[in-house]
Amino acid sequence: MRKGLLVGIAAVTLITGCRSGTDQAPATPAPSFSPAIPAAKAPASAPAPVPPSAQPLYLCCNIRTETDWLSDGGYLVGRIIPAGTPVKHLGTSRSVASIEIDGKCFRLSNEFGVRAEPTEVWLKKVLVAQDPNAKLKTSQPAVQNAIKAGKLMRGMTKEQVVMTLGIPPAHTNSSLNAAEWTYMSNRWVRYTVQFDQNGRLRDVTGGWRDSLLLP
Repeated sequence: MRKGLLVGIAAVTLITGCRSGTDQAPATPAPSFSPAIPAAKAPASAPAPVPPSAQPLYLCCNIRTETDWLSDGGYLVGRIIPAGTPVKHLGTSRSVASIEIDGKCFRLSNEFGVRAEPTEVWLKKVLVAQDPNAKLKTSQPAVQNAIKAGKLMRGMTKEQVVMTLGIPPAHTNSSLNAAEWTYMSNRWVRYTVQFDQNGRLRDVTGGWRDSLLLP
């Protein structure tokens, strides 16, 4: 019982330590464990919380949000938080990472892909050490503008599609080498991006195609 209680306390501390939607940086969270009680190992079914990262990190790609919840689904609703945005990783519990952007706290969730890909692996793809804007600046101006607007253009590389839409959700995509990637417009509607034999964007099918793909 003590193991379960300690893991639960740690998870709550990580998630509630962020004060969502405020202009203030979150207060330093209280220690997850009492100094008098030795930390217990979490069971395999409930991974121990991951500590904060001291390394400067950036969003690999655009991500949309309507609240403080950032999903791995690749949603097309809400405002865009652009690729290259500096991020502070405050810690991770289970499939949710607490992050800080511009002094505001968000929950970054591997909610759909967690059974297909461990959260710590997914996070290393989403929160990167090198600012992707350096590579974005080498793209053609029209491509740069499309990515910043969250739009797709035929002929984009896979890397440019990822920067525009985010990492393809692991539960609908087994490999980035595939000729098609499936994303989620929202919880109920999916869309697919299709690539040619050279790995360039050929077309988009499914929900919201006309609003996503530029002529």
